[in-house]
Amino acid sequence: MKLVIVSGHPATGKTAVGERIVRDLGFKFCSKDAIKEKLFNSGTRTTWDYGWYERRAKDKFYKTIATYMAKSKPLVIEMNFTPQDKRRLRRLLTKDVKIVEIYCTAKGFTIIKRFIKRNEGGIRHRGHHDRRWYLTMISEELLSYTGIRWPYKPLNYSSDLLTIDTNNIAIIDYKAIVQFVVQA
Repeated sequence: MKLVIVSGHPATGKTAVGERIVRDLGFKFCSKDAIKEKLFNSGTRTTWDYGWYERRAKDKFYKTIATYMAKSKPLVIEMNFTPQDKRRLRRLLTKDVKIVEIYCTAKGFTIIKRFIKRNEGGIRHRGHHDRRWYLTMISEELLSYTGIRWPYKPLNYSSDLLTIDTNNIAIIDYKAIVQFVVQA
């Protein structure tokens, strides 16, 4: 079974990369944010109850991964994995899972500009309530100038890791990404 992990900081294009792989290869796609958005649409809680949505979305995310692994069906998963998420995912993995990781990154304040634009421009689902994360995002980007990429680093579960610079989305070579997944 092939598991394609698309990871990286928020606003680095993870969803676009994951969806392109799915479109070209016919794999199934599981995004933690999409699960969280569906939970929010159910009207159960307010946007300020972030922890409630996040916990339940992650629980369903990992259950979905386990289901696909049990059926040996290829899957693309997308999330910005914290160290705790990395440990939780590792517990699910078995020796017959072929892992391919695509790590999305961008330099400078590109991430912050995208993050704010998608939130303030109405592009982002309102269930994320991203305004609460502006200061955190700015702090993380300032740390990146010292060489520290925290807290979202590559998972490094296998040697099949492709790092993609998404500073200029227009020049991302999606065919090369898909080819990397196929050849891994």
